[in-house]
Formats: sequence, C-alpha cells, structure tokens
Amino acid sequence: KSAFIRHFIAVLLVGLFSRVPGMGQNLTLSQCIDSALAQNRTILISELDYRLATEKHQEAIGNLLPKLAAGGEFRHYTDLPYQLMPASVFGGPPDTYKEMQFGVPENLNASLQLTMPLLNPASLGTLAVTKNARELALLQTTLSREQIVTEVSVAYYNAQILISQIAFIDSGLIDSQRLAEITSMLHAHDLA
Repeated sequence: KSAFIRHFIAVLLVGLFSRVPGMGQNLTLSQCIDSALAQNRTILISELDYRLATEKHQEAIGNLLPKLAAGGEFRHYTDLPYQLMPASVFGGPPDTYKEMQFGVPENLNASLQLTMPLLNPASLGTLAVTKNARELALLQTTLSREQIVTEVSVAYYNAQILISQIAFIDSGLIDSQRLAEITSMLHAHDLA
C-alpha cells in the first residue's frame, strides 16, 4: 500500500469523526475516489509509463517506414589547385613538368537518398515487443486505478460503519442516562 493511501484514509477518518464544526468537510464516495485518483503517484507513474511505451511503439513503427535523406555541398575555390603535368604531353622537353589548373572555381554537389526497409527482423521483433509493452503498461494503469478505487471504497464504507456504530452507541448512552435518571427518581420516591 502506498503512503498516500494511508495518509488519505487517516485524513478521511479524522474528518469523519471530528466533532468540531468547520474542521473538515463531508465527502461523498465519488469525491474521495476522484481525489485519490487525481493525486496518487502510482497512477501518475503508470500513466507516464503507458505514454512512454506508446511513444516507443510509434518509434518502432517509424523504423519500418521509408526514409528520404537529402544533402548538399557548395565549394568556392578562391585559388584553383595546381597539378603538375609532364611537359612532353604538350610537345615540351622530356623530364620537365608544367603547372596546370583544372576544374571550375565553384562546385555544387547535391544528393537525394531513399531507403526502404524490405525485411528487417530486428525492427519487426522490436515492434512486437513494444506493442506488448504498451498493452502491459495499459493493464498496469487499469490495475492501479482499480486498486485505488477498491482501497478508498473499503476505507469509506468502514468509516461509514464506524459512524453508524458511534451514533448507535451515543443513542444507547442517552437511553442509559434517561434510564438512570428514571431509576434514581423511582428510588427517591421509594418505588425502586
């Protein structure tokens, strides 16, 4: 049991049994349940776990979808690089080299890549695991909610039973006090 439930039940019981006016408020069962569901950390954590499992499942689905990637590159050469060419190619003397510049001062490259996974057993396995994890997280959230509703309901009805028992004891005490008064009056008049 969580510490919050114990604290909530204690506050509920103190509020129900207090005789000081204005010390607490009377809550209905549905108000107690709504308050416990809204403030219980176990439920909040299980709901976050469910959202996380759902996101991981969506990510696994995304790994099976085609992907399009684009890239580009622009280069501007302020000074084209020089390359050495044998001068004999151009009718010059052998064993001598001439500096030459090749290319253009600006260069633009662009690429577009489409990838389509045809068969990826790892992604398919991940998809199945994340689907099961999401379903498990949903079941855990539902179970946590049901446990909180059950615990609050039991505590609420136990408090109602205690209130009824206190009212019964109070009425029995009043009846006993009246009986004692009647008996003392009868005794005073020598009838008892």
